[in-house]
Amino acid sequence: MPDIETCVNLLKGHQDFQVLRRLSVPERYFEANADETVFLGVFLDVETTGLDTTTTKVIEVGAVPFEYGTSGRILRVLHDQIISSLQDPGEPISPDITRLTGISDDMVRGQSIDNEKLQALLIKSNLVVAHNASFDRPIAERYWPVCKKRPWACSIKDVPWRDEGVTSSKLDYLAWKVGGFFFDGHRATEDCLAGIEILTRILPESGRTAFDILRNNAAKKSFRIVAVDAPFESKDILKSRGYRWNTGENGHQKSWWTEVSEVDKDKELAWLASEVYVGSEIDIPTSPINALIRYSSRI
Repeated sequence: MPDIETCVNLLKGHQDFQVLRRLSVPERYFEANADETVFLGVFLDVETTGLDTTTTKVIEVGAVPFEYGTSGRILRVLHDQIISSLQDPGEPISPDITRLTGISDDMVRGQSIDNEKLQALLIKSNLVVAHNASFDRPIAERYWPVCKKRPWACSIKDVPWRDEGVTSSKLDYLAWKVGGFFFDGHRATEDCLAGIEILTRILPESGRTAFDILRNNAAKKSFRIVAVDAPFESKDILKSRGYRWNTGENGHQKSWWTEVSEVDKDKELAWLASEVYVGSEIDIPTSPINALIRYSSRI
């Protein structure tokens, strides 16, 4: 019988097959350049009892620190500083969540996160990354207040995956399509490690690492535009254009809103004037957004 590597190479050379390897994180991805400044990032993921960011409870956290440089490359994962912990939510975990995550009531019973240790790691970071930061950041800010003081980036929204020929930003799809690997998903630390691995890859259209693109997009200023008092009949065109509905539970007015780049701000305001507020004079609120507040429920 041929050995495994021979089989792998045979399959790779055949047009009818693809080969995926299990995720294996190296001790180091790259050496820093001689003149390169090195920063600390943390990839953060939470598993929770539900989807409502204002009330859901954390049942697991993964926080994986990594070093990155001014070259736009992730240099290495700091394996000895990874925080991976279960948390007893004080209530039964639903069967749906257990099926999704594999986390049961028995696993979390009596477990608790070392919040001081986690916050000490986060406060040192130059950037916190999450895969769907719009979900993870509001929850993290409720549990660990230092998260309000750190810049955040999102490995879904801050990388233009479709522009790179990738049709889905789901983590397991990106692992296959971009990384060529598989992993045991829906556990916090494993998701973090998979996210970091994906960000190390050079993307086909831009020729840049996914992390370099993410970091640069996170640093850009954008604007939140709020379509206050938009006519009810405009809800469908607002939704189809990507506007999201604010329920008012965060203390803000109920309204449709979107976030656009500084370059697209005037174009979006003109679209609202011509398609939503036709013939009406209205002052459309806009507010600048940066990585310190982006994806937070505070805006």
